Amino acid sequence: MKLNANGIDINYEIEGEGPVVTFSHSLACNLSMWDEQVRALRSRYRVLRYDTRGHGQTGAPAAAYTLDQLAEDLKGLLDGLGIAATHFVGLSMGGMIGQVFALKHPAMVQSLVLCDTTSRYPRAATPRARPRSGRSASRRWGPRAWSPWSRPPSSGGSPRRSGRAGRISWTRSAP
Repeated sequence: MKLNANGIDINYEIEGEGPVVTFSHSLACNLSMWDEQVRALRSRYRVLRYDTRGHGQTGAPAAAYTLDQLAEDLKGLLDGLGIAATHFVGLSMGGMIGQVFALKHPAMVQSLVLCDTTSRYPRAATPRARPRSGRSASRRWGPRAWSPWSRPPSSGGSPRRSGRAGRISWTRSAP
């Protein structure tokens, strides 16, 4: 579904009933990176996930994006859906958006889960990160290219990093 907010069409999906949990994805991904989490939570929560500006099916105006702008996109989406407060989960860039959103709109944040993120990038890192951002990276590498998680085996287990960057293997814990 799409909702126009903050000057763009924002693509989102919302499922389930209960308290709202909002998921914000990492750079060069889209809302599908949260598929497994949605399946696990939608029986107890109203789960909202959305494509960030310049990613997936959300609008991508030709300009540099700021974290303030991305936080206001989220605010516009929540307001447009009539959501007054949410539990927020953000991975990497999504975590950065969550931090700015929580500082600007603390009454709307019931809890904040920040995963593999930072509160700032040093000035020296900015030129390296900029060429990888936005729709071109998302379109070129596909929706899951930057997502480090693979599906767990049906027997259950927990993730453990292998020697290769970005690879996750699932292992069963000893009882």
